[in-house]
Amino acid sequence: TTPDCCAVWFGVGCDTNGRVTSLYYDLYNTGVQVPQRLPASLGGLPFLETLHINGNLTGTIPDSIVNLFKLQNLQLNMGLSGRIPDFLSRLKRLTYLDLSPNSFTGSIPPTLGQLTSLTYLAIFDNELSGSIPESLGRLTRLDSLDLSGNFLTGPIPASLSRLTSISQFDLR
Repeated sequence: TTPDCCAVWFGVGCDTNGRVTSLYYDLYNTGVQVPQRLPASLGGLPFLETLHINGNLTGTIPDSIVNLFKLQNLQLNMGLSGRIPDFLSRLKRLTYLDLSPNSFTGSIPPTLGQLTSLTYLAIFDNELSGSIPESLGRLTRLDSLDLSGNFLTGPIPASLSRLTSISQFDLR
């Protein structure tokens, strides 16, 4: 018989039917020294609601992540690079998105403004440049927005004045 991954694997959470709903891995504080790529097989976990991986990551966010239709909490910290992919906008149930700190380059994708369920957005301490997209003003449920530690230029979009639920706002 195969072991119940929900009972024996640290960082794996499951629902009452034994389907994987959450993955928590702290590679930084567990002594894992070899940088890890996010596997495309993550997209094969259709009931995943929370994905939190911290530390020693390398590479980009795999496009298979768009198959995680139930994903609400996405936190990928320390080591990812490339551009923040537009396909993240297809994760309509996301309420929490943290891609900090990493080495993402390019601009903030305007498509993030389509994630209207977000209450938390953090993409601080990356290498992002360009202006803040007007489309972020559509994220009216946000209570925390942190874009600090990047190379952003230009004025703060007037559309951000629609973010009336904001309690934490950092653009340093």
